[in-house]
Amino acid sequence: MDEQINYHGNFIEYSPLAFKKLNIISKIVKKHNGGILIIDYGYNKKKMFNTLQSVKNHKRNNFLENTYKSDITHMINFHYYKKKIKKMKLDNIKLTTQKDFLLKMGILRRAEIISKNLSFLKKSDVYFRLRKLINEKEMGSLFKVMFATQKKNNFKLGFWMIQSKLIKKYNNISHGFFNSRGGYSKGIYKSLNCGIGSRDKKALINANLKRACNKIGCSKKNLILLNQVHSNKIHIINKLPKKKLLGDAIITNKKKIALGILTADCAPVFIYDPENNFISAIHAGWKGAYRKIIKKTLNNFKNNGSKINKLVAVIGPCIAKKSYEVKNDFFKRFINQNKNNIKFFNLKKKRIFFSLNDYIKSHLKNNGIEKIEIIKKDTYLNKNNFFSSRRSSKNNFDDYGRNISIIMIK
Repeated sequence: MDEQINYHGNFIEYSPLAFKKLNIISKIVKKHNGGILIIDYGYNKKKMFNTLQSVKNHKRNNFLENTYKSDITHMINFHYYKKKIKKMKLDNIKLTTQKDFLLKMGILRRAEIISKNLSFLKKSDVYFRLRKLINEKEMGSLFKVMFATQKKNNFKLGFWMIQSKLIKKYNNISHGFFNSRGGYSKGIYKSLNCGIGSRDKKALINANLKRACNKIGCSKKNLILLNQVHSNKIHIINKLPKKKLLGDAIITNKKKIALGILTADCAPVFIYDPENNFISAIHAGWKGAYRKIIKKTLNNFKNNGSKINKLVAVIGPCIAKKSYEVKNDFFKRFINQNKNNIKFFNLKKKRIFFSLNDYIKSHLKNNGIEKIEIIKKDTYLNKNNFFSSRRSSKNNFDDYGRNISIIMIK
């Protein structure tokens, strides 16, 4: 055994057979590009402490004072496991508490969805059990969670939904920018393809849409998606439309109506008026932005009584400047519109690169919005796990999946 022992320890267990089994598992995981997830009572210290503990109601206690009322459980030294697993060539290891793990996996939202139509007593029971799982004085910190995989295989766990720091603080708004993870689709559409216009199987697309809606807390039938055409056409929604609308921006102040935007390098943009409780979702590719869809949307907010300087705007994940190479006619088009647009371009060795999110930000700022957030995730880069039209084209794929972004007033 190659670990130091703390002199305070009374019970130290070590199982060579356990690590032999773990080594077998690691070989299977590496073969299939997977990962190992370990959840158990434990600690993360260089020295070995007691590997046995007495627990009552998920709280440590003195066994002698609670005889027959306590559980004797094993305690994993995750520091030691980490060293062993690294030797098994699983070099990407994350360790956290059960509380942080469950919160990141969306347990609070899941509890809200589960308990929505329950009686007060049953709802109280759900949250009582939830408290035990995430309370730091109970299972929340007693349990640790370790995930191990290889760095090279880029394996990710579950959904990945990005939220805006600006909008997240408003409890009456539910929103998220989703990437390609966490769905059902296969092949070039793997896995959360929400693009109804793609040639993916419709049943899988609908299942993916339902998963995304569940994450937001909305009903799929209350999700509005536009027939996006890179225009500056806007729709103000007072009730659910009977048919799909043609356009690229939606505005509403109605609760439980979710606004969705599909992208694959273009920018999804959310705007929120916290004073009048209006939200908007905008599909802003270069064409829509060039045609001033941002200004037109803000004019609609103003017509509905909004003060533009009080609005909050978020530009979601889109293709970054370093990945967005354009041709000379594209460059000339923007310079002819406004000579100041040159600041959104980089000219390097006869190559031209364009910053879509900075161009959109300038339209938001120049029209009076002060609170603006850019979520800087390049959808073109494979490592970020977004669908990308440009990357698909480069790989000679004949189609591509679409990322979904959703915002809703609860």
